[in-house]
Amino acid sequence: MKVFLRMFFSAVCAAMVCACSIGSSGPASPVEKSYDSLGPIVVSYLPVIESDSVDKWGLVRPDGTMFVSNRFESEPSAVVNGYFSVKGQDGVSVWRALPAPAPVEGLSGLMSAGAMSSDLMPVARKGKRIELVDGTGVVRMELTSINGREIVRAAPYFADGVLAVYTHDGLWGGITPDGEMALEPVYDTMPVFSENIAAVSRTVEESVDSLTTRRMTRYYLVNNAGRVVFTFPRNVKPKGCMHGGRIVVETAGGHLAMLGLDGRIYDIDPKVKTVGGLSREYVVWGDRTNHYGLLDGALRELTGARFRSIAIADSNRFLVEDADGRYAVVDSVGRTKVRLTGFDRVSWLGSMGHAIVSPFRLAGSGYAGTVLLDLRGHRLGLGPFRSFSTAVTLMEDDCVHSDYFNSQAAAHAIVAPLTSEGWGRASIGMVIGRLAEMIDETNARDESLVFARDSLYGCTVEAVAFSNRCLGRDSIAGDSLRVFYPDSMARVRFISVDAIVPPRRFGEIVEHASPELVERGFRAGKLRDAYAVYESPTTIVALTPRNDMKGMTVYVMDRLFYETEGPRIISEAENTWRRLLNPEKKTGL
Repeated sequence: MKVFLRMFFSAVCAAMVCACSIGSSGPASPVEKSYDSLGPIVVSYLPVIESDSVDKWGLVRPDGTMFVSNRFESEPSAVVNGYFSVKGQDGVSVWRALPAPAPVEGLSGLMSAGAMSSDLMPVARKGKRIELVDGTGVVRMELTSINGREIVRAAPYFADGVLAVYTHDGLWGGITPDGEMALEPVYDTMPVFSENIAAVSRTVEESVDSLTTRRMTRYYLVNNAGRVVFTFPRNVKPKGCMHGGRIVVETAGGHLAMLGLDGRIYDIDPKVKTVGGLSREYVVWGDRTNHYGLLDGALRELTGARFRSIAIADSNRFLVEDADGRYAVVDSVGRTKVRLTGFDRVSWLGSMGHAIVSPFRLAGSGYAGTVLLDLRGHRLGLGPFRSFSTAVTLMEDDCVHSDYFNSQAAAHAIVAPLTSEGWGRASIGMVIGRLAEMIDETNARDESLVFARDSLYGCTVEAVAFSNRCLGRDSIAGDSLRVFYPDSMARVRFISVDAIVPPRRFGEIVEHASPELVERGFRAGKLRDAYAVYESPTTIVALTPRNDMKGMTVYVMDRLFYETEGPRIISEAENTWRRLLNPEKKTGL
């Protein structure tokens, strides 16, 4: 199924924008051109401020030499697959790095921008849906609604050919670079793919007996084609991502184990309380005191938990911090190969996020700044740098967010179920118990009933019917079994439909709802900024802002109820409006 409104197939040739003379870079070296051989998502340059800089940012190469000096007023992102982003006064702009840094035409003033992967980058413009653009700035795809469910968030980049997307009703799915659904948006957790496998969870209903069901969280492994390849037993849940064909899991009692793609679970020593890193050959394990050691691929202990931290670097090389806060490069049995002295902190840069690799090795930081190091402890380049960053995007939560809201579609979702007698399957005067799928002790004593919930086009709707009596009555059967049945005297007095929508959209929704209400036989009664009242021969409909200021409420009433309760509803709407009113803009929430 396609999730985009349109794709742009026309071949567009974009003219290269020349770089500024300040800090312009030379042609790419053969090494720089080969960075993409490291993997599908590669960081090639990092943002720094040099020690003698005038507080402007530049970009440093992995060998410590400057690619661009004193160029940017604000901190740019790292260069990923040849592109990076810069934040300015009018928003975020996307730049290409080679042959010299230059902004990409058409990609400025953005709300946010992700990272380039699979030759596409997710970006968000104010008031628009998330778009996927190519390196020339051409929009290749717009992420539109999926059966009425708006995509409001996306991962910063494709991993294993899947971009994780999040719908307004709180579920995760994934799309491919050609716009096909890789995973339908039915999962509670973000699919993070590694080795073409992701661990996800989903809320499902399962039968307890012939009369009872319960909602449960189930865990699965899915591949990047959307197929479930493993369903976790009820007492087992995943911890982390797939590495080397296996994933860490938590079993009953909180014990850790390793699950292979063959479905077999391999025990880990009970003293292992956390797993801090995982590769095909090694496992970083932690004890109850948060100290770390190493296991081999067969889960046999190589070193005890005697380090504050361990990062898996190159083959048989590990960056460790010992109990005294000193850093070193050690081998797999903990023998020191290189001591890294004179630093308050040393970081491993070979991996800068999920699925992202780089030719950078180590960064040592101290009072004088940050320097780049190789795994032999040799200092690279001039340095130290006054400021140093490894952020691959400029987004706080590493997701691209859209503020797009289709107020016309939301208005339709709210008013389309209106009838001359009520809303949806509820009618004024009907026996309220007929709206219940089951009457039991949990709802028989209530005077109201939620009979409809839905979420479409960024609008979540909940419809409630109200009565002046309890929903049901009970009787005692011969076997002392309590049986509940609808009270025929408990009838629907009025209906309220709560709609959760983005702030300050009340006026727009009322404006779009008006023509639909007229088409359904309602005529305009009282129309104010704070509320709108429409009438039919038998029914009154009032549209008001919610008291909690998180959306709007539609009241469906008969004339008698409106005459007695209408003044209170309108008074509450006016009070809410006064709380929301912007002195500089007198209309619209």
